Amino acid sequence: MKTTGLLLAALAGAVAIGSATASSRTIGHSTATCHGALTWRRAASLEGSVHTFIGRVTSTKYAASSSGSPTFLDVGNRYPNPNRLSLVIWIENRPAFSHPERKYRGKRVCVRGRVTDYGGTPEITLRRPSQIKIAG
Repeated sequence: MKTTGLLLAALAGAVAIGSATASSRTIGHSTATCHGALTWRRAASLEGSVHTFIGRVTSTKYAASSSGSPTFLDVGNRYPNPNRLSLVIWIENRPAFSHPERKYRGKRVCVRGRVTDYGGTPEITLRRPSQIKIAG
């Protein structure tokens, strides 16, 4: 009887540890996505460098008839407000993102890339889906 009780206690402990590990893994994965991310507001001061930023996509546009057919994802503030972080996906990379103007609209995202300046607005060109993740 004592052996059965010890076995059940050990089994319960293993289940509890397994559950805690699974939770940690899930939590760790979602935080790892944005680990060390800077607010999108910092992008303007970091031109020329590669960083990870976090913020909400406030507006999107697929400009199919424009040169290069870009898709714009604006983080922080809506276009035309220059106080925003503009994410650009050119037509040659668009298929990998599967309708990014719908997928990311209104979502809080983590984005990684080199910050450039386009007409006074910080911009990151997205070439691969691995550069942008929906934050938990």
